[in-house]
Order: sequence, then C-alpha cells, then structure tokens
Amino acid sequence: MRSILSFLLLASLLVSCQKVKDLANKAKEAAGSATADAAAAPAMDKGLEALIDRNEEGVRFRKDLAFPKNVDCTITSSMRFDGVRIFRKTAFGSETGVSSATNEENGTWSLRDKRITFSYETAIVTPATELPKPPVDLKAPPPSKPGPAPKNAPPAAPAAPVETAPVRVAGESLSGGFRISEGKWRVEHDQDFMKAARLRELQETFDDEAVIQRGLMPRKLWFGKTRWKEGSKLTLSGDEMALVLARTGIKGRLDLVFEGVDAVDGHPCGRFAVSGKCSGYESPLIPRGTEAEISITEGKIWASLVHPLVLKQELDTVMTLTEKGKGTDRTQGHVILKQSIVWKPGT
Repeated sequence: MRSILSFLLLASLLVSCQKVKDLANKAKEAAGSATADAAAAPAMDKGLEALIDRNEEGVRFRKDLAFPKNVDCTITSSMRFDGVRIFRKTAFGSETGVSSATNEENGTWSLRDKRITFSYETAIVTPATELPKPPVDLKAPPPSKPGPAPKNAPPAAPAAPVETAPVRVAGESLSGGFRISEGKWRVEHDQDFMKAARLRELQETFDDEAVIQRGLMPRKLWFGKTRWKEGSKLTLSGDEMALVLARTGIKGRLDLVFEGVDAVDGHPCGRFAVSGKCSGYESPLIPRGTEAEISITEGKIWASLVHPLVLKQELDTVMTLTEKGKGTDRTQGHVILKQSIVWKPGT
C-alpha cells in the first residue's frame, strides 16, 4: 500500500492533470450523494429491537448471545485530509506543502466457517477547491469594454458561480480469501503474480484484530453489566481502548459519554460521544509502516446493543502521521475518519 505522503502527492498530481470540462459529468453524482446523506436513517429492525436488554434503569450492551459463525459485512471507510501540512526531506533539501484529499475504501467481507472472502476498491477524491482554473486562451481577442450604463439603471446582477464537483479517481481493486492455518490467517494462493504479491502484503497485518475491525468477529473487550442512560460516562486507557479501536498496544486515553439508542442500517446501537488522545493508532486506511498519533476533538461511535461490535464511527481529529525510518517525513493536520458497517448474519 502506498504511503500517506505518496497518496497526498498523487492526489495533487491527479487534480492538476484533470480537465475542468470533465467536472460537469460528476455534478449529478455529487448531488445524488448529498441527497443520500440527507435521507432519513432506516427504522430499527423489529426482530433485533426485541433483543435489547432495556428497563427503566437504562440499556445494557449484551455479549451473552451466540455470535454467528457466518457473517456478511459491507464496509464503507474514508480518511479525509483537510488542508494538512506535508513535511519531507529530499536530496534537494526540506520541502513543505498543504494538501486536501480523501482516501476511500468500499468493500464486502464474508466469513464462512473460518474462511474469509473479500472484495474492495479504493478511490482518491479531491475537493473542488483544489481544482485548477480553466486555461486562458492567449490567442483570443481581448473582450470589448461595455458601454456606459444608462442613468438610473439597476446594478448588474453578479455573475453566476461556476458549478464544480469533486474529482474522483479510482485506485486499487483487490479480492481474495484467507483461511486459518496454524492459528494464523493465511492468504489463499492466486495465479496472478502481481495480485498474489499484494495479497501477501495484506497478510502481514491481517490478524484477529484486523478481522474484528471489519465486524467479522466480536470484540474481545466489551462493556460489563452496567446499565447506560443518557449522560453516563466511561474513561478508557491503554489496552482498554481496544473496546473502541479494536487493537491493543495503543497508548493514551478516551472519554466516552452515552447519548442514547440509535440504529445503524436497522441494527440497534448505543451512540457515544468520544474524545481523547492516543498514539499507535492503526486503521486499514493507514499504510503499514506509518506511525499515527491522533487527538480526537469531536467524535461519535455506534456500539451494537446485541453483539460486541462497533458498527459506525466518525472521528474529527488532529493527526500526525510519520513514516517509520523517515522521522523527517510526516503529515500533520485536520483529518476526519469515518467507517460504517452494514452487518448481517450469513446464511
């Protein structure tokens, strides 16, 4: 997987090569996305709602129900860099810059009797504010000067803004499978040499915690028997943060405040506001070999009330990303992390 620094530099390059005339075809797509975001959230599934452990004292996060052996997950993830600063050292000296772009990953993951199959694709989205201005035709004659306006004439209306839309460029597509062998997840053989190499690279970080992050296995650490009401609080530190972030070995502290019961694609969840700081953060969107420190200024997570799962998270952060072995190459600034899982028991 390419480094974060390379990703941001590539995003800038792609935009600079993109012709403005292509944007009109993307305006409808952007409008459709905005409409989808504004649509009302789906109602809670009645069958799952009946499984909520709730009384006048609040709700309890269940972990007593058998977790299904077969699971299907559709996962949408994004990592949005908003005007982050890039620092790097080259043979020509130190360089700095500012970049905005979004790294997206959309895919499906399925678990069947200790075998995982998956298919995902990535994309780079660059905001319209990063787009180049239309080229100027130097051979065109200069525009004629308008004549004097008649007396008492109303002021001319301002020019209509040029409608633009973000540039979306397809990235990597990958599919394959994993099986448990000697207690570890091993990639299934593929005849395509380049694909097989990419799968082996993915295998290096694909462990139980990676499976848990994708909702195919339950969280190992979960809430106790406490009942939760609006305003209830919890502080997590060290390995306790795996309850939210799935991985152990992360240092720092997270503060959670329970906000109420909500639904994620019909699945009953408890919604928490979350804030805090941590180092050693890992995500499928952060390339291997990158150290991440984050300060969550504002965030929310949606934790299932039926199984030990985190089905949705939105984290507004200040993040520092450093490539291991290249302490002088780093990215720092405002980063928004989002992940949503449509979780279904498999057949």
